[in-house]
Amino acid sequence: QVSNRVGSITTLRHQPSSRSHGVGGPMSSKMRRIGLPQLWLLSALAAASPPPPADVESCGSSDAAQCPATGAADDTGFFQLRRSVAATERMGHFAQKSEGAALAAFAEEAAAELSTQFRPPPPEDDDGTLNWWNLPVQRSEEQLVQCVGQLRGKFGLGGAQFGYVPGREGPGLAYECTRVPGLSDKIPEELRGVFWMKGNVMNEELVALQNGKWFPKSRTLITPLSPFSWAWAGVDGTKPVNPPGLGLMYTRRMARASMLQLVANLTSFSLQFSECPGAPWRPMPFQLPGHACTKGSGKPPELTYASVIAHHWGVLKYRNQSAEWTAELYPSTEGNSWNRGIYTTILGKTYSTFSYNMVRILDGDGKPVEPYHSEYMTYIADANLALWYGYTESEVVSVLKQGKLREAWRMMWAGYCGKNPGGEFC
Repeated sequence: QVSNRVGSITTLRHQPSSRSHGVGGPMSSKMRRIGLPQLWLLSALAAASPPPPADVESCGSSDAAQCPATGAADDTGFFQLRRSVAATERMGHFAQKSEGAALAAFAEEAAAELSTQFRPPPPEDDDGTLNWWNLPVQRSEEQLVQCVGQLRGKFGLGGAQFGYVPGREGPGLAYECTRVPGLSDKIPEELRGVFWMKGNVMNEELVALQNGKWFPKSRTLITPLSPFSWAWAGVDGTKPVNPPGLGLMYTRRMARASMLQLVANLTSFSLQFSECPGAPWRPMPFQLPGHACTKGSGKPPELTYASVIAHHWGVLKYRNQSAEWTAELYPSTEGNSWNRGIYTTILGKTYSTFSYNMVRILDGDGKPVEPYHSEYMTYIADANLALWYGYTESEVVSVLKQGKLREAWRMMWAGYCGKNPGGEFC
């Protein structure tokens, strides 16, 4: 059985059954000690979706000839990818389409060699990947050293390295450490800066989209989860004021699991902008995609509506979600407040499940955006934030840059757990 919260790419896995299409080993004894209320919450956030085999495009068809090419350099492929998957992938549909000898072989191979509760390993080699390590402009070593130097209480977890910063200082650090001249300045201004994931029931607080690549022809932003681009609360036991979701994901154990599982997937996100479809107002949970933005808005160059897709490992032909995700600009917010829609179709009915607001608290120049900045400062109070900045094994980055994804993945886990056999999640 699989419990998967792909709104933030968070996954827990049990031993695959004969009906499961997941890849992975049994959960560790430590993970089994997660309380039933938290496990129920993760299950309630479910949208289970295993990755496709390396030789099948994830466009809802087992015939690769029917799927669009989605290489990182193909600017038109992103629109085709979004259109095809949005039309074909709904709850349970992807798993049904994924049956076949190729997936079975892939699952058997991975399950035999890996024993972990996290997502299946990436393909052996770079396969149409766009991620932080191969963006056309990279952060300087000096910038990264300065950023790491501002973190406190650094610690390793699952082969990744994290550090803390006071929550009130988090937005400024995320901004300075993800702003890359020659890269960030090519992204539309309303997508730069730092956003607060207000109302997100996970323990994820901040996200910076500006360390990514903008494709103007298809109006698509590919933004990887990169060092300093994401921030989590609750990891050290400190919490914001009245955290969402009754604070269930803010317990230290669940917060650390959520953080590590997101980092371990090395996910890139695509935001493909188009005209807002509009939808009549309905109360939660009966809202529909496009209800928050003005119908007909979003014609070029305006940005008001985007389809959001998660690509594990940055492999752009992977769609790692079954729910439909959107970014919908609220009118009269000057590009600063978005509905991050999460919509699930069950038995022909579409429901808004755990959507939240993505509000900009620092603009493209790093200046506070009000009233959202003040609201965030009141909310975060004295809580600390954890940010990911690197790997326990320094060689992982060079191996990723060579396109050897699975080798880097093995190195990350083997290096950490080999040195810390009793470590958390090993």
